[in-house]
Amino acid sequence: MDIKREVNRKKYIWRFILLVTFVTFLFVFKLFVIRYLEDFYNRQEIGHYLKSELETEIKRNIGKDSCINLQQITIEVKGTDKFQRIIDSIYAKNYQYDMDKFLYYLGLKDNQFNNLLMPKMDYLKGTDGKGDDVWIKLAGGQLDHFDSHMPTYRIKSKKPIIEGCKKVNLFHPKARNGAVNESFSLFLLKENGLIALKNGNVTLILNHDTIGAYYYQEHPTLSLGAHHNRENGVVIRLKHLNGKRLRIANIYQSKKVNKTLIFREQLDHIEKMISKYNAREIDASEIFSIRKLAKLWSIVNLVNGYHGAEIRNMYFYFNPEDSLLEPVAREFSNIYFDPAGSFSEGPPLYYLKVKRFNRKEYRKIFDVYYLSDKSESLLRYLINTDLQEFTEKSYLESIFKKYSNELKSIQQCTYKEYPIFSSFDKNHFYDNQDLIRKFLIDEVSGEEKLGN
Repeated sequence: MDIKREVNRKKYIWRFILLVTFVTFLFVFKLFVIRYLEDFYNRQEIGHYLKSELETEIKRNIGKDSCINLQQITIEVKGTDKFQRIIDSIYAKNYQYDMDKFLYYLGLKDNQFNNLLMPKMDYLKGTDGKGDDVWIKLAGGQLDHFDSHMPTYRIKSKKPIIEGCKKVNLFHPKARNGAVNESFSLFLLKENGLIALKNGNVTLILNHDTIGAYYYQEHPTLSLGAHHNRENGVVIRLKHLNGKRLRIANIYQSKKVNKTLIFREQLDHIEKMISKYNAREIDASEIFSIRKLAKLWSIVNLVNGYHGAEIRNMYFYFNPEDSLLEPVAREFSNIYFDPAGSFSEGPPLYYLKVKRFNRKEYRKIFDVYYLSDKSESLLRYLINTDLQEFTEKSYLESIFKKYSNELKSIQQCTYKEYPIFSSFDKNHFYDNQDLIRKFLIDEVSGEEKLGN
């Protein structure tokens, strides 16, 4: 009897241990999956795969058959094995990055990101298909620029490479969130009188090997103004400091700027105005074109491209006509996916991410700028006026129609190189229109429009 009781006792103990182990596994697995889905890149790939109406192989075939006859960038250059060594070194230096993410997924680390360690990426000199000098190097500050057979490249030449640009960046479509959505946002900038970086698809042939159908985007140079029907002016990047203060983070073609009197004078003016701004002697309206910022922020809300409105992600072009800085936006990252609901409420669904349009979201994109009451009132008025126009369904329909061929072409090339990405979804933008209209009509009234 005692033996039987002891056997039963051990049996219950083992059952209890197995139960605790199973419950612990479920808890850890749930935490792992939830945190895994919090990662932008994981959400993007899983979400777009689940939302795609066409199978991956079908999209790949569409791209293969349709993304053809692109312009080509042909480069012959020695020492390209250096590129692979750089990529290997990036992953070798950042092995802890992936380990930290894994530990974060397991709940053993609070922060999933360490700073990436990127080596200096120097240009290699080669020749193009015409025998002219050309320089090429790896580019990019995140691992998604290097984790495919099509790493991101920056190419420059003394002669135009494509569409009059002497300096371009070549991206695998996934490094620009499918490319077609980025292009649509740039088309909206162009339609509204803002500088829209030249972009499209191009085939890269490197040392007689066809690398793939890249998405290219113009890189800033001192010719940026001339490319977009303006006078040439200095192009800079800004960094936001505490207390709504600014400093210049980068000056494009700085050597030429310092050697050219007119550009040096422009830069001196910018530095002088930033100094006054930081001392609160002037507000943002005397440095930036408030009208251009208003247009940009209205477009950003329409496409849900908040990432492109952050100071650190924008270029600024100095327009000699009014001595003000104009925003040059990019990297909108406007289409991505989030889990809808929690695991406790059922399995996660995926939907096209649309931020709820409210005061907090509206204000945060320009809260880093110091504005007087008068300038802020003007900014609110301008954005409100633009949004009234942008929320008309006919407005989007006209843009879709005008750029239908370009969007279709970029979509096909995205399919060719990144078939997991879902098709261009117009409903995302119509949904944003609905949210903005609701904000304007239901949540705001009279003088409070887009106010405090």
